Amino acid sequence: MTDPANPTQPSTLLQEIKNKDVCVIWHCRNLRTQDHPAIEFATQNHYSILPIFIFDPEFYEDGNLACDSRVEFMLESISDLKTQYESLDGGITLLHGNPVKILQELNEYAARVTSSHT
Repeated sequence: MTDPANPTQPSTLLQEIKNKDVCVIWHCRNLRTQDHPAIEFATQNHYSILPIFIFDPEFYEDGNLACDSRVEFMLESISDLKTQYESLDGGITLLHGNPVKILQELNEYAARVTSSHT
């Protein structure tokens, strides 16, 4: 897993997935690997998967929903997700920025970008 204090730059990631059958799995709410419809779809239909989590700066702005306990819970959940992927011999990439812009960029290079909001 990428260090949360130093997330991967999208441009670096784009070069890694360019012209490959990679399905990007965006974890935004469904922070688990078991019984995850997007992971099941991706592993059945693509050569490899690239799990990501995007830290959205708007979440932390004044007046938004972030508070210390929510941020702590999110970081604990991401750490647990990292452990889940490691148990499957994988990992998760952390990104920081506007999710819509990042996902649009990734969509230009990946075979597919998918997520599950259940």
